[in-house]
Amino acid sequence: MTTAMARQMMAFAAVCQAAMLVHRTANGLMTDARDMVPLLRSVFATDPESLEAVYGEGARMQLGAATAIDVLGRPDAATIPVLRYVMALLDIASLLRRRDDLSLVLRRGIEALAGRANEEPDTLFEPLSAVYQHSISKLPRRIQVVGGGELLRRNDVAAKVRTLLLAGVRSAWLWHQLGGRRWHLLLRRTTMRRALRDLVEPNMTH
Repeated sequence: MTTAMARQMMAFAAVCQAAMLVHRTANGLMTDARDMVPLLRSVFATDPESLEAVYGEGARMQLGAATAIDVLGRPDAATIPVLRYVMALLDIASLLRRRDDLSLVLRRGIEALAGRANEEPDTLFEPLSAVYQHSISKLPRRIQVVGGGELLRRNDVAAKVRTLLLAGVRSAWLWHQLGGRRWHLLLRRTTMRRALRDLVEPNMTH
């Protein structure tokens, strides 16, 4: 696997990891803070010098890589909602790239919170949710999150979901910067799945 492909797959795995965590959160399923931390780190990496600076040294996005392998294969009933989130995140990132005004609002909102970047995830959901609402939520395309109705009406759950969507958009943007394109999901999915397996099991041979 080339370095360029490895970087693309890390970013795409991060999109899928965010999508999976949105799905789990919206349905009251367990989420692990270890899966959340590199995604939150990526939100604050507005001018990274390397991919490691985006997600953190040693971040492998194993949950996202495993999810991506399923999404690029034959999605079952459990995976289809996650696939929808992935495609929606790619769409939102594409729309945001064309809106310099909202991109600037987003950047300024994140920079205003930069001093809190190393806080525990739970303390960041509310402020990052507000950043999402003031920027990405203004786009004409909205992401319809499906889950427990009562659960999604809770402010803490809604804030966590918006924060995860923000992180997913960040990684979708990065994936595009690294050369990822939507048509790759159709015409290069076999190559992508093979590369993603190296993130799940880095020592496996092919």
